[in-house]
Amino acid sequence: MGDWIIGALINIVGSVAINFGTNLLKLGHDQREKLYSSNNQSDGKFVPRSVMYFQTWRIGILFFAVGNCLNFMSFAYAAQVGLLPSP
Repeated sequence: MGDWIIGALINIVGSVAINFGTNLLKLGHDQREKLYSSNNQSDGKFVPRSVMYFQTWRIGILFFAVGNCLNFMSFAYAAQVGLLPSP
């Protein structure tokens, strides 16, 4: 199997991981907002927790970072011109 095929496969896996991580990040923010809006009606003194305390958000950051590393590694196996999305 040629190096460019390996690079293309690594790039695809990395792109999927970035997309999945971004969706998890958004889900973590939505969970925080939902928790804040449900608790805000009770006494008005609720201080929202940082989004870093939500496990969904932390897993999303991990997937996002690993996906970016995979994309960067894929450039060693295949030409960048063949891996970059066309406009």
